[in-house]
Amino acid sequence: MTIYGSIAQSESENISASVIWGKNQSAKEGKAPFQYKRFLGYRRGPDGKPEIDPEQAEIVKRIYSSFLAGDSMTTIANSLTADGIPTPTGSGRWVPGTIQSIISNTPLAKIKIVR
Repeated sequence: MTIYGSIAQSESENISASVIWGKNQSAKEGKAPFQYKRFLGYRRGPDGKPEIDPEQAEIVKRIYSSFLAGDSMTTIANSLTADGIPTPTGSGRWVPGTIQSIISNTPLAKIKIVR
């Protein structure tokens, strides 16, 4: 039983190393996966690479403007929900965690805040 366990563990480690190597190679070739459905502000461009979605970018700007104005995550989420703006996944109800995720994952330097 111990021998079979050792063989299984070794095989699992080899598979893991192969998967990691494959993902690293894909990233080096610029073929890293991009979750467009869950990433607000971008869409797949004609060349298959991300491009800014102007309509969604306005929502991101609104979120940042509200945050910089001192609004809480809950206030921002409630405001977007009240205005009928869909979430990144298409849901109609925003939650503070989604706002937090957007704020923590988008480089502020790339967003031009218009007042």
